[in-house]
Amino acid sequence: MHPEVARPYWERRARTLAWWINIGAWLEQFAPVFFAAATPAAVAIYAVRRQGGPQLPLAAGIGILAVLAATIALWRARAGFYRTAEARVLLEAGLYLDNRLTAATEGVAHWPGAPAKSEPVIRWRLQAPAGWIGAAAALLALSVLAPIGDASALPAFAGPPPSLVQTQGMITALQALKLVSPADLEKLAERAAELARRPPGSQFDHAALEAADALREQIATAAASLGRDFEAAASAIQAAADGGDLKAAAERLATALQGMRDGSLTANQELLSLMPGNLAELTGLSPQQLAQLAQQLGLAGAQTRGILGALGRGQGEFGDALPSWLGQGNGGPGGGGEAAPLTLKLPSPTETKGAAEGLSIGDLSRASLGDKLSTSAGAHEADPAKLVGNTSAGAVAAPALGGDAVWVNRLTPAERAALKGFFK
Repeated sequence: MHPEVARPYWERRARTLAWWINIGAWLEQFAPVFFAAATPAAVAIYAVRRQGGPQLPLAAGIGILAVLAATIALWRARAGFYRTAEARVLLEAGLYLDNRLTAATEGVAHWPGAPAKSEPVIRWRLQAPAGWIGAAAALLALSVLAPIGDASALPAFAGPPPSLVQTQGMITALQALKLVSPADLEKLAERAAELARRPPGSQFDHAALEAADALREQIATAAASLGRDFEAAASAIQAAADGGDLKAAAERLATALQGMRDGSLTANQELLSLMPGNLAELTGLSPQQLAQLAQQLGLAGAQTRGILGALGRGQGEFGDALPSWLGQGNGGPGGGGEAAPLTLKLPSPTETKGAAEGLSIGDLSRASLGDKLSTSAGAHEADPAKLVGNTSAGAVAAPALGGDAVWVNRLTPAERAALKGFFK
């Protein structure tokens, strides 16, 4: 073949070889970058489809993202690109032409003739790039073709949050007890109903849950405070029934009544009107009536304080258990009746150890852990025969005991030996 005919062949083949090598270097860099860009793009496509948004701006954004990935891959692969001269040297090495193409380019030798059959000089290994690009294409196809479920077919929330259910249960239980002011309970019930009227999708939002928890804690704290006021009044009345200081008992009772009137939850006005409010009214009741009233107030305090722990155990109505003689003045007919039973009895063989059958204190269905079962008042027992009168501290005649050791260290033999060696 004439040299002028062979030269264009070798130059064209060198340029083509350099071109394919450069494409391979770029593809090696582009494949992982394209997968990294396609992953968030697939998520965005599916999200837009799910929300029913416009897809044209999304398609433009994905095109820009692909161009950016190709540009990044081109910038990273540029250091490995081949020029025509380098491809010519690779041809010489692959076809065993020694330096004949380089020498012919420099004009010191003739161009070799073109071979009858073109032998491959490079081999493609596309497993890794094909894997990256195939995975990216699968993600994009999945984001476009994946079915979108109907949001209206999703199951609705089963109901209000548990804290709101507990709040409504506490309000219902307090209403059943008939011990709290109906106006206060109506305000709390309206707040709970306002939370319950929220759309089902927003019932479990952070703000809604926080509001329900706050309302539940507020009611539980107020009920516990009112229960303590009931128990304080019961303790004061019981002290008066036991023959204690009536003036001190009246002062304690007045403090408890103030808490019942001014607390976050106030007592029922009907109940407050039947309570002895001063010393004269307190002395107008017989000891039996005072004991019965103290027993009923103690039970009211236990039930009110344990309202949160008593949810779901049944709702007894304390208001129906109030003695009928209250409000009839000076003991009422019949002298007030007998005191409520509050004693321990011997267990029978059929009773279970640790059960409540051994206590005759009435209904324990609303009692909770830590509730007070009874209150009693007594006087100090002083033996006049043992009273020796006032004694001056400086006049005590007692033998001195001397200087006893304040602290005694009991050391092991090894510790004693170590201390002896240290203090030599």
